[in-house]
Amino acid sequence: MENSEIEKQVINLGKILTKELDLESSSDTLSRWMVYYISEKIKLAENSNGLEKSNIEQECYDTILKLWKHRWTLRKQPLENFAPILNLLQEITPEKEDPYFFRTVPEKDINLTEKKSVKDSLNVIKNIDKTARIWIDFILKQAALEAQDEATKELLQNTTDLPDIDDIKIITILLDKEINTSEENEDSTMKKYEIEKIKNRIEHLEKFTQFNELMLNLYKKELSRIQEDNTTK
Repeated sequence: MENSEIEKQVINLGKILTKELDLESSSDTLSRWMVYYISEKIKLAENSNGLEKSNIEQECYDTILKLWKHRWTLRKQPLENFAPILNLLQEITPEKEDPYFFRTVPEKDINLTEKKSVKDSLNVIKNIDKTARIWIDFILKQAALEAQDEATKELLQNTTDLPDIDDIKIITILLDKEINTSEENEDSTMKKYEIEKIKNRIEHLEKFTQFNELMLNLYKKELSRIQEDNTTK
């Protein structure tokens, strides 16, 4: 069996799942049975001793992990508040090179190598695309904070050392929490990364502020011109 800390996490996770998963009326017979089985095994383990207690805990541990592995296929999902956020995040990240709002063929396939003005325009578009994703990333973090509840907090606390937890890692990042960063060097590296990331985002946002002012002035002038033309007709 795993070390005592992971065992404790898994048993706590089992208690959370049996409390949060309302599967009484579900057609998911297997999951309903597993929740009932876990609940009964936890009670038996708490009232047992010695080898019997160890064997029951092992059975309970294995069943909890099996149920947790299928958390996104359950009728009632433990992290369902975060489902739309996680789905959207598959497409969006400001550090992703592939643009979200548009797709381009490789430059080598379109003869633009000598057309600097076109290349400059495409670079502006890429910067706008990245800036927009910075906005979206920020708003997603706010959405994650709104989606968080006491059940989520408990799940995060009791799943950080389990296998197959990419979703948990993403949620902890969105909530600006740390996962397995106790080592001093690793913690220092993460802080340096965060500092550089924030500086980079500030730079992109400042560029957009200048560009936005330029665009506003151009559109205002164009609007005035059109309105003046209409009045003279």
